[in-house]
Amino acid sequence: MATARITQAIPANVDPIKATLAFGDRAIPRLERELQSTDLLTVQRALMALCDMIRNPQHIRTSLNQGITPCLLKLFSHADGVVRQKSSEAVLHFAGHAIGRDAIVKQQLMKSLASLFKDSVAVVRLNVQNIMQLTSTQQAGAYQLVEFNLVSTLLECLQSETEPAIQNTILMTLYNTMKVNTDVLLNGGAMKVFVQFLDSSTDVSIRKNVARNIMALSIPLDGKVQACENDAIPPLVFLLRNTRPPTALGNDEDWYGVASAAAGALMSITVTTRGKKMAIAAGALDELGALLEVDDERVVLNGIKLITTLAEHPMGRSQLQALVPKLTALKDYPGGRLDHMAVPRNAQTAIDTIVWKP
Repeated sequence: MATARITQAIPANVDPIKATLAFGDRAIPRLERELQSTDLLTVQRALMALCDMIRNPQHIRTSLNQGITPCLLKLFSHADGVVRQKSSEAVLHFAGHAIGRDAIVKQQLMKSLASLFKDSVAVVRLNVQNIMQLTSTQQAGAYQLVEFNLVSTLLECLQSETEPAIQNTILMTLYNTMKVNTDVLLNGGAMKVFVQFLDSSTDVSIRKNVARNIMALSIPLDGKVQACENDAIPPLVFLLRNTRPPTALGNDEDWYGVASAAAGALMSITVTTRGKKMAIAAGALDELGALLEVDDERVVLNGIKLITTLAEHPMGRSQLQALVPKLTALKDYPGGRLDHMAVPRNAQTAIDTIVWKP
């Protein structure tokens, strides 16, 4: 299926000629001088040359050591959209490498990049959110987003953003921040926002990432309570029931991603008694058998864990008796994960929970 994409191409009326690079060690200092020029064309050409130059990882360290980032920092507020696009693209190249992410954190560039969250140019917003996502994969980057109070700002941007690609990137960044702190999102009403996205979005990647975020946000007890209060369970069960079956035409990976994320979120929420009752009332028990037959270990494993939590409820235990043969067969599952015994071990736990008698 064709989808709208945010192009990185510069506008047709912009001169695409790059600045001439100086030889060897003089290349970055010359570009640095040109980036500070008052002539728009000179700045644009210097940025195009810099972006091409740092595509080669060998030039990343040199560029950072020679202090190119302060010049880029000043260009974030430039009136010209192409300048903002190319300067954010340059920082995005840095963020693709560990040394670049370290520099972004040490120089606290994310605080300055936040000014571009609502830029009028979509590709600038996409570049900035990709920088945030890449930098937040490191613990120091995720902590800095929390420290600078940018998590709440990202949540606001998620709600106001209209481009699915950017929304998806924000969701991934928020997921990274939840590895170090969930309180900001829990106190900021993130659960309600995520549930609204589950109800309204038809984008497969967004559904997968929203379900994954709900699972992460539901790890604390307060998150499980909020998931129940905001009716997160019915749309998650809906995903299990109505997501395209893997035998249909299309990308199986999309279905596997949504199914495993939805099952994982439900597994986290149904640890509580209230969550179990709501999931059973929403019809989750009817969807569990199909999860055990999927040719994807993530779906199978999360499905087994969801069966285990629901089997702790008397009604669930009664209805799940029929799945014992399927679970028994999974004890010989040839796992491909680092823990290749994860499926067999969890299958036995599920069986023990189902057949347990008070």
